[in-house]
Amino acid sequence: MKTLAAIGVLTSLGGALLPPALAGPEVPLVALLCLLGTCAAGWNGLLLAEAARLAAPGKAGDAAGGVLAVAFAGVVVGPSLFGLAVALTGSYALAFGLLALLPGMGAILAWRSAR
Repeated sequence: MKTLAAIGVLTSLGGALLPPALAGPEVPLVALLCLLGTCAAGWNGLLLAEAARLAAPGKAGDAAGGVLAVAFAGVVVGPSLFGLAVALTGSYALAFGLLALLPGMGAILAWRSAR
């Protein structure tokens, strides 16, 4: 869980740095996007492994399905919420910054459950 928390922290920080990075030179922006891409690719396998580890014997598939259903609910509602955030704020940069709060909250939850 601490690894998931670390990924959440890095994703949150990367998301918070994205608005100013969009206005700056390309090299730091590319480095930031590489970091965010690594975080985006890394959390999924760790989450499934942790769900399977914590599941009751013989229930790893049920646990993985439940975790994936909740995790990918954001894929379904996320674009609409992002569009709403852009409409309310009038800024893509601010909407991306607001999205950075979500992995931060996930990092806090993962870190607290690891104790």
